[in-house]
Amino acid sequence: MAPTAYEIAKAGGRHAGLVRRYEGEATRQVEKAVASLERRISEHLDKIARPEDHLPVGVGARQIRHLVDAYWPREIAGYRSQIEVLRGILKERGNGP
Repeated sequence: MAPTAYEIAKAGGRHAGLVRRYEGEATRQVEKAVASLERRISEHLDKIARPEDHLPVGVGARQIRHLVDAYWPREIAGYRSQIEVLRGILKERGNGP
């Protein structure tokens, strides 16, 4: 079984700084961070669905395709990974699912 994003971060891997930043914070602050990341995911999904509403006039089709197919999905994956780390902190405290 592959390690979770939280286990990787806790061991000093990717997002280790996120663990250091939030493991001493109040539970409410960690929950707020999760909510903020979930909002960012929602915003990015909207950008993917309707890029023309979020980009200035004159952005080329090739650049739009890159944003929609690669850049924004990669950012969403990173946000989801960060949420998994934060939820791992909450779960370890007994506050998560």
